[in-house]
Amino acid sequence: MNETVATESGQEVRGLNKVIAIISAIFTPYIGILAGAGILMALNTLLQKMTLISAESLISVILTAVSSGVFTLLPVFIGITTAKVFKSNVYIGVALATALLFPLTAADMPDVIHLFGLSLGVKGYGGAVIPTILAVWVAGYIERFFKKIVPDVAEIVVVPALTLLVAGFVTFLVIGPLGMALGSGISWVYGQAYGFSPLVAGLLLGALFPFTFVFGIHWSILPVAMINIQSLGYDTILPIMMMAVFGQFGAAAGMIRHVPKEDRALTVSTLIPAFFGITEPAIYGVNLKHGKPFIIGAVASALGGGLISFLGVKIFQFTPILSALYYPLFIGPDSSMRLGILSSVVTFVIAFVGTFIFGKIKQKTN
Repeated sequence: MNETVATESGQEVRGLNKVIAIISAIFTPYIGILAGAGILMALNTLLQKMTLISAESLISVILTAVSSGVFTLLPVFIGITTAKVFKSNVYIGVALATALLFPLTAADMPDVIHLFGLSLGVKGYGGAVIPTILAVWVAGYIERFFKKIVPDVAEIVVVPALTLLVAGFVTFLVIGPLGMALGSGISWVYGQAYGFSPLVAGLLLGALFPFTFVFGIHWSILPVAMINIQSLGYDTILPIMMMAVFGQFGAAAGMIRHVPKEDRALTVSTLIPAFFGITEPAIYGVNLKHGKPFIIGAVASALGGGLISFLGVKIFQFTPILSALYYPLFIGPDSSMRLGILSSVVTFVIAFVGTFIFGKIKQKTN
């Protein structure tokens, strides 16, 4: 990624700071709508848990549509902002994002395609963040190449068609499988570590999960948890993932002390969805933006993950959203809701205190 990325002060950034600046530029524009949708999703869940509405009621259906739609179609937002960051064609970016989502909406689309003895799960890429970003980034280079060789008279039609053709094959055959393979690799390492020591497994996955949130890789790990519940009746991955949620939640909460006054309202607005398990606004809008709180949150989630694994907490029903509303799912044989709550509180406190004390933001100099 050789494109120039500048900070708000106009200074060019490089290395890891450049990667963080790119990610921040991609996600910051729609942090507000993610936070708002997260609040509505949490409200819907809360009303159902209190049996004030049913999942089939008009209120719930509308709340589900206006809140879940944003997260389900998040790659479209990503396609737009990624194209802008890399100065590519926005509409090609959206077209690639929708191409990744389309297999999820087409019932007649095969779940898996076979090529040279390899199985490619084309329906597994739509919810992932990193394939969309990489696809749009690669498409920018492909588009610029074809613009150089295609005559001007045919450019308006031929260049988008060729760009989508090449970028589509690269995305589905290379970028998507690599992202899924990375997620599967993390799951395999976790399984080996858990067999050796639950404490080690919890520390390891707890440290990794915040980074999987950033790139959307955690979506490829969630099916492992679902399979565990179907085959074993319980799962130990999701409790660790919940600690990663509380680690980032606590880190963002501790940053209220340090963020500039003009950013405090935004910071506070990310905490409500974070409490209810929607961490994207807190991660992209606060923690990654400032760097240090994200790392502190990752340390806290590692310690919390180690603790909840060591205490033997399990979850007995699958849920892709992990928040305080789902503590009852920890109740079962050889597991305890109270120990799950204890682990969450410990994780949150470590992250909160860490950023409250060490999260001071360096003043930018011109």
